[in-house]
Amino acid sequence: RGITAKTVKSFQIHQKDGVMVFPYYKEGELVNQKYRGKDKKIWQEKDAEQVLFGRDLVPRTQKELVIAEGELDAMSLAQLGIFTAVSVPSGASNLVWIENEWDWLDRFENIYLAFDMDKAGEEGARKTAQRLGRWRCQRVSMPFKDANEWLQ
Repeated sequence: RGITAKTVKSFQIHQKDGVMVFPYYKEGELVNQKYRGKDKKIWQEKDAEQVLFGRDLVPRTQKELVIAEGELDAMSLAQLGIFTAVSVPSGASNLVWIENEWDWLDRFENIYLAFDMDKAGEEGARKTAQRLGRWRCQRVSMPFKDANEWLQ
């Protein structure tokens, strides 16, 4: 997928029993883990807090935020040097995370929605912008399906 060992280390990705583990931290505390099996099956911890993946890596002084649709996309954007990107926890259509992140998101003057370039990504970006405030959200248009494809 083009993700370097340095990027994997910074996001603290690891494997457990042949499954890729994406840890979700909130203010230094592990609040969720998402798993991706070799068969591409994806699941999360039951009843875990829904927060943005990679949020603790965003510098406190950063006033702009890039939100991607998936963990690999956030990692790809970070590796490309496009700010420090985060990812939604459960796909473009699930907006549960917004309430959990409302206060944290308040500091960002501009939010760039780098969701997948497909119908679900378009709809998710539209709904997310509506909830977060259209005045500060912009849809990122990419020449590829998603950020990881762009990196590759």
